[in-house]
Amino acid sequence: SKKSKWEELRNDINTNPWGLGYKIVTRKLGAQRPTPELNENVMTNIVNTLFPQHERRTDPGTPALEEPPFFTENELRSAAKSLKNNKAPGPDGIP
Repeated sequence: SKKSKWEELRNDINTNPWGLGYKIVTRKLGAQRPTPELNENVMTNIVNTLFPQHERRTDPGTPALEEPPFFTENELRSAAKSLKNNKAPGPDGIP
């Protein structure tokens, strides 16, 4: 029985990489733990601690930073058309 279940799991992994084998491994790694609920004050404290605000440095001889140039709608459309279809979204959420 154990041997047949092992063979069944191996075959399932070969045909469906996101099936039972994936679930077993992620459960063992603890990847499916729910994120803790944090209230707004705790979250604000964490963000302010990790990303403190500083005054802008003005070292002598350092050129002033210029705003990046804006792009046109045509440039945006051209860039969007060059993206491949059916791809997973990146950190920006654009598929």
